[in-house]
Amino acid sequence: MLPPRARDVVDRYTRRIDRESPGLLQGLYLVGSVALHDFHDEVSDVDFIAVAENPDPAVLRKVHEGLEKFDGLYVTFEDLRTSPSKLPNGYYRLEGELKVGDEGRSPVEWTVLANHGVTIRGPRPQELQVHVDPDELREWVRGNANTYWRQFVDDPYDLIFDAGIAWGVLGISRLHYSMVTGDVTSKTGAGRHALRAFPKHRAIIEEALRHRTSPVVKPEHPDLERQAAAVAYLEAAIASCC
Repeated sequence: MLPPRARDVVDRYTRRIDRESPGLLQGLYLVGSVALHDFHDEVSDVDFIAVAENPDPAVLRKVHEGLEKFDGLYVTFEDLRTSPSKLPNGYYRLEGELKVGDEGRSPVEWTVLANHGVTIRGPRPQELQVHVDPDELREWVRGNANTYWRQFVDDPYDLIFDAGIAWGVLGISRLHYSMVTGDVTSKTGAGRHALRAFPKHRAIIEEALRHRTSPVVKPEHPDLERQAAAVAYLEAAIASCC
């Protein structure tokens, strides 16, 4: 059973794309928080992987118009059987815009699809022969930890926000989970993993879990001790990933 908001946006999307370009959509799979059983109606996106051969960008823009918090990428079945590192750029939708690039074409999405994906249309993930390589996932984790997540250590401004604490602490925890297990978990699952893996940082991890669904609101009086605790945890987790 899909969460009601996810079901609504998926139904609207499939009706539109079937009307605008019959036969284009060969497969549709939900990944992200829906697939990982951590969907929160107020804040979660509905993340998708759509299988379509040579989609017309004008059609995609029309189909996606007004579908909020519905982000994902367009691939072929052959793409899914291939290492994402070897794929050319393709269409993806992020924050309401259709773009071309490599966003979403990573071992994370392929692993979630293969191990946890929710089938809306097309063969089940187990039948797709999705390219999954735990070592490739770990290599991607090392690079991402040292680039994207390192910025929160170098410039911790976002960690004054409740939502920033959740994003930073639980985000790097997801990478550590993947490094240890070769799989992918949700933000909440990552927090629970981190409580076991980093007991010295229990207080800031529990704080992040409490703010899993917090909106981005600038505090009147930033808690600099909490910010410092988050930075210390990020440094420890990044080091452990690398």
